[in-house]
Amino acid sequence: MFSVHAAFVVTAVAYFAVSISGFWAFGTAVPSNVLDAISQPDGAITAAHLAVVLHVLASYQVRTGRLHTTLSPSDLPAVVVLH
Repeated sequence: MFSVHAAFVVTAVAYFAVSISGFWAFGTAVPSNVLDAISQPDGAITAAHLAVVLHVLASYQVRTGRLHTTLSPSDLPAVVVLH
């Protein structure tokens, strides 16, 4: 459980560092949806959207990990397999 807490702390520090430095550098000139601020090149826009998708997929693993460790195979209903 310590590693999960450490991962959350490291992630929070990274998010706050990026957000504070971004606000310091650009102020209120950036819209609330940062992806709308990227206008070109197209590769940067695609990379940003891909990063969001990867982030969501990775967070799914973190969110459901607790459920998977809580449930054991005996807790699940039996599945009948017909041959």
